[in-house]
Amino acid sequence: FYCPANNTMYVGLEHIVETSGGEPLSHYAVFARVIAHEYGHHVQDRAGILLYGQQEMERQRDAAARAAVSRRIEWQAQCFAGAFLGAERATLPMTRAQYAALINDVQGRGDERQPEDKRDHGSSRNYAGWVVKGYRDQRLAVCNTWTAPAEDVD
Repeated sequence: FYCPANNTMYVGLEHIVETSGGEPLSHYAVFARVIAHEYGHHVQDRAGILLYGQQEMERQRDAAARAAVSRRIEWQAQCFAGAFLGAERATLPMTRAQYAALINDVQGRGDERQPEDKRDHGSSRNYAGWVVKGYRDQRLAVCNTWTAPAEDVD
């Protein structure tokens, strides 16, 4: 996870491997996405986006609205991760099988089974969709989750 208080990313490699769904190490993109996602939070922090998101959450009156803001933060970090992985194809090439494993892993991390006020990372479709968007376009400008329509914040 990323800690904005000390600008530090904490990586529990054992935890990443444990939660990787048994992916072989040859599907390194599954692991690289986790690292890139957390670094995306660092980028958000340095750009003032995390502070903005925190202020937006504090303005919300109910837990479901706060969770919707959290999803925008998480989706943007997902998109940043995808943009990094896409931009680094020359140094971190992925086979179709590796890319499929990456997307399959991310789709398995949606929070549809959570109560609505706890859905702070979004649906599998959106959580994976923002990775794909960043990966395909490779520009951070496409990662502006703050302008996504409210009805798409699930």
